Amino acid sequence: MNSIVNEIKESIKEHDTVLDGLYSWDEYKVLKDEFGDNLKLLAITADRSLRYERLTTREFRPLTNEEAYNRDVAEIENLAKGGPISISDYYILNNSNIDDYINKLEEIINKM
Repeated sequence: MNSIVNEIKESIKEHDTVLDGLYSWDEYKVLKDEFGDNLKLLAITADRSLRYERLTTREFRPLTNEEAYNRDVAEIENLAKGGPISISDYYILNNSNIDDYINKLEEIINKM
């Protein structure tokens, strides 16, 4: 984790930096210790039925509803992934189309 923290520190010297994919409570704690209030979390989600529908129809690594549910449970139980989601500073409910998603994202970026 130290090497990625160092990469982030170098990146933020030059420009705003966005990280994609915070996968555990432990990762959150390390980043929070390093970056304090400068760390802002954005959770992007959709209603479970819609997420599962999207997962079954995606081209790359489609999942059945059962596989998607099992993945959700594993991420909660094994990775403590729910913590960073629940403590996020901003949320996007991505239940609509790409244009709506981009508009919501732009609203949040403007708040920051």
